[in-house]
Amino acid sequence: MGTPVVRPPLAAGQGTTVLGWVLPHVIAQVASQGHDAEPLRQLLKARNLEDPDLRVPESVAQEVWKQAARITGDEALGLHVAESLPRGALDLVEYAFRSSSSLGLGLARLARYGRVLSDRVAARAQAQGDDLTLIVGDTGASPLHSARAEFSLAVALRFARDATGADIRPHEVCFAHQGPEETSEFARFFRAPVQFASGANAMVLARADADRPLLGA
Repeated sequence: MGTPVVRPPLAAGQGTTVLGWVLPHVIAQVASQGHDAEPLRQLLKARNLEDPDLRVPESVAQEVWKQAARITGDEALGLHVAESLPRGALDLVEYAFRSSSSLGLGLARLARYGRVLSDRVAARAQAQGDDLTLIVGDTGASPLHSARAEFSLAVALRFARDATGADIRPHEVCFAHQGPEETSEFARFFRAPVQFASGANAMVLARADADRPLLGA
């Protein structure tokens, strides 16, 4: 596996960047649904998508997600991309998660080291009472595309289920953006109450689930 490169903070006006690791999976998901993914490849032309250290401008990543959602008309695109990821897709960030002693620690590491993946998204795991809340913050001036926000929480839950071997069901899942008219895919995947237009992107887990040991610890 390639090693993510941690770069110094960007100078003013230089713009934010993200690791391009997920974009080939977005393109593959579009193609798997029978759509022409060439417009997405054109957005990334002259870039080696097989390079695990590839960074692309945040604006390009946002446009890829936006166009993928438009081409497919898939209102649950973020969930479907998360479900399609092969094991190890997040490289060493995923290794840090899977090698943790408990799910709570794994999510904290995923939030911490996830900042290597993106200059824009800043996640944190927050314990309160009998709950553990994973919050995905957005530092961008414009709203994060809804599919990207949904992907962020969906991939965390998918990893949680896979790494514990348990059918983890959150207490609640919240998204800042307006929801689609049809929400059955969200109910199927999260198997929990999902709130839209809530002002935040967050997922609440029971402390008992957060304390579960991971199979790869």
